[in-house]
Amino acid sequence: MAKQAKKLSDYLPPLKEQGMDYLAGASQAGVSLQSFKVVSAGAPDTVSFAALGLPDMDDADYLVFVGGEGAFTVDESTITAQGFDILGGAASNVMHVLVVGKLKGQLS
Repeated sequence: MAKQAKKLSDYLPPLKEQGMDYLAGASQAGVSLQSFKVVSAGAPDTVSFAALGLPDMDDADYLVFVGGEGAFTVDESTITAQGFDILGGAASNVMHVLVVGKLKGQLS
């Protein structure tokens, strides 16, 4: 039988109250992960954190990884604390996005 990951929320009631079963480790203080799925409307696709209901980044110094049904790239010249553009998407392509960096207002 496969070994199951233990839920941290089973041991820490405040995490359970927030619906946070698992936590991820970071390489240094102040690093956060945001992940989401976007369906392309055709390149370029503008990603706005606010439009997705996500917090802005602290500044433009963060990493973006995009994968899915196509050859996607991030237009580095468009990266701001509020979002960025993805190139290479065709209409209806599904893009899986992972953003790594410091969130606005996050302590270091």
